[in-house]
Amino acid sequence: MERKQFNQLMDRLSKITWLLGVLATPIQTQARASLLSTSLRKKMFSLMNGKRPSKEIANMADTSRQNVDQFVKELNKAGLVILIRFGKGKTKCPRRIRM
Repeated sequence: MERKQFNQLMDRLSKITWLLGVLATPIQTQARASLLSTSLRKKMFSLMNGKRPSKEIANMADTSRQNVDQFVKELNKAGLVILIRFGKGKTKCPRRIRM
């Protein structure tokens, strides 16, 4: 692929990414409002930086790991967090997506 073609492709991908972000923003805003309905959920969400596993978030928020895991599943489905692989194991740490 030539440099000019590559640049054109990257420009198009940037435009597509921007458009998808514009379309997703109202949906994410609505999901965020409904999912962050309690102080516990807000605290858990604030602790999701991509470096803390669910167990650590649960300890810091004074709740169960199962509660955190369920909440992460809901947030991930709504597109508000992504899961980052931690170390070499199977552990994945949730990270908030910036809006």
